[in-house]
Amino acid sequence: QDVSVHVVCPSFFQTNLLDSFRGPTPAMKAQIGRLLEKSPISAADIADYMFTQVAKGEFMILPHEEGRMAWEMKRKQPQAMYEEMTVMCAKMRAKAQKGHS
Repeated sequence: QDVSVHVVCPSFFQTNLLDSFRGPTPAMKAQIGRLLEKSPISAADIADYMFTQVAKGEFMILPHEEGRMAWEMKRKQPQAMYEEMTVMCAKMRAKAQKGHS
């Protein structure tokens, strides 16, 4: 019997994830809540995309367009991706600390 393996890496999408969230600050929880709410795709969209990609035999399944673009950038320009992520993390940390003060 054949066995196939697929990696599914969705970005944020609306779920009940925040019900069990144990982050460091209420500001972080609010920030993640905003990310979940503004997702352009739903859990059903992700499931449909996964089903289609598995049927095509895709290994790496990235349901969000932004995720696919980030993966390409990471593969082709890893240093640029690292620098972009460093800046983004610093901004998120500053927002979280501001909300915590």
